[in-house]
Amino acid sequence: IYSIHQHSPTQVYMGSYPMADMIVWDPTRPWKTVNGRAQKEGTNPAALGYLGDEQNRPYDMLTGPDGFVYICTTATYGAVGGAITKLDPKTNQWKIFRYPIGNHAISKLARVPGDDRYIAVGTLSAATGYKLGAFGDAKLFYWDTGEDTVAAIFDLPIENAQYLLQLEPTADGLLIGTCGRRSIGIVFISIITVCFPAPA
Repeated sequence: IYSIHQHSPTQVYMGSYPMADMIVWDPTRPWKTVNGRAQKEGTNPAALGYLGDEQNRPYDMLTGPDGFVYICTTATYGAVGGAITKLDPKTNQWKIFRYPIGNHAISKLARVPGDDRYIAVGTLSAATGYKLGAFGDAKLFYWDTGEDTVAAIFDLPIENAQYLLQLEPTADGLLIGTCGRRSIGIVFISIITVCFPAPA
C-alpha cells in the first residue's frame, strides 16, 4: 500500500502498487474479505479497481476543498506522464488528468493554507525506468479544483531539484516540504518554507 487517506468516518481510501489498485474501507464495520482479498461487493474493504491510464504507484491522497478525493500517481514501467485523479466519494467514480506537468511523475499533494480552491502538488522529474531529472527540474504547482487544470507553476529552491516528496501546510500559512537531488549516491535536501501566493 502506497497511500492511505481517511475521507470520512466511514471511508478510508487505500491505494496500492502495482496498477494503482484502489480499495475503500469502512472502519465502523467488521473487516471481511474473500480469501484475503477485497471484492467489489460483499466485502469490507470494497475493491474499487485499478485507476487505469497506465498509472501505477499512488503516492499520495487528500480531500480537496471541493470535497473530492485527489490521488497523485506515477506511470507504469516504460511509460511517462503521471496523473492527478479526482474521485467522487459519493459514487467512487473518478476522472484522470494525465500529464499535468509534461512527463513528470506526480509525487505529493497538500492543501493550500487558507484557500478554498487550489491544492499544492509536487513532481518527480522522472518515470519508472528513467533517470531522475530526465525531464528537467522537479516543480511545485497549484491545481485548480474548480477548472481541473494547472493554475501556477513554481521552481523549487535548489538547483537541479529532482523530486519533491514531502509537502505540508502550517498553521501560520506556509507550505513546508522537502525537495532534493541525488549526486553520486548522496541525497541533497532543501527545506521549503515559502508562502507561495495563490493565483489571482
